[in-house]
Amino acid sequence: MTAYLRSLWLATLLLATATLAAQNSETTTYNNDGLQQGYWTLGFNGGWSYQSSDVRTNYDGWGLGLTLGKNLYYRPGSLLTVDLRGRLLYARQFGYDARRSTGILEN
Repeated sequence: MTAYLRSLWLATLLLATATLAAQNSETTTYNNDGLQQGYWTLGFNGGWSYQSSDVRTNYDGWGLGLTLGKNLYYRPGSLLTVDLRGRLLYARQFGYDARRSTGILEN
C-alpha cells in the first residue's frame, strides 16, 4: 500500500510541476541583455535514482549532481551559442539482495 501511495504522490507532484511550468512558459520573457561572451553557468540538481535489473529493486535511491559551464561563443540575437559544460554525478541505489556483488563474474 505504501508503494501505491508513494507512486500517487509522485504522479501528483509531477502533474503540479508540469502545470506550473506550462503556465509560466506563456509569460516568460527572455532578457539576454545582461549576458556577455564568456559567461559561466553553475547548476545543482538532485533526484530519485534506481537501476533496472533481474533482481527486484527497492526505490529508495537518490542522486546529486553539479554542472559547470563556460560560454565560448555568444552574440545577442544569434541563432547559435557554443558552450562547454562539465557534469559531476553521484547516486546511491538499494536493492533486495543482502550480499554485495562486485565484478562481472558475480553478476
